[in-house]
Amino acid sequence: MRKAAKELGYAITVHGSMKRDFDIVVVPWTDQAASTYDVAHAIRNTAGSDRWRCPDNKDSAPHSREWWPFDWKDSSHKNKDYVDMSIIPPQTEYGKYEFCKYMNCGYLKKSKCELKPGCCHSARGFHGWLKENGFKIVKNR
Repeated sequence: MRKAAKELGYAITVHGSMKRDFDIVVVPWTDQAASTYDVAHAIRNTAGSDRWRCPDNKDSAPHSREWWPFDWKDSSHKNKDYVDMSIIPPQTEYGKYEFCKYMNCGYLKKSKCELKPGCCHSARGFHGWLKENGFKIVKNR
């Protein structure tokens, strides 16, 4: 499982008591980390499983974590009939003036805004664009 995760740009770690299941956490480790779908299927296939425990294949958990539990029938892992896999999705940071470039803003010259003191676009438009393009608006604690 570790090799499958690494090949797709992820690190994997064991978590939990390991009494009733096998808990793993999968975290993006490189800038080229694959989608959570790809890494989830690669790890499940490496483990020799063909059945997801959750009917919709995945579920969400706190902090954008995705939960991908799957059955695991392996006699060498007694009392652990499934893998409880949590995957942290890769993040894309907002690039400087990315919205302005998308809007073809006339005040953006040579990747620098010439409008002083502020932007001519609305915060509502900017937030809508962020959501439409898959950005999550979060506040760090």
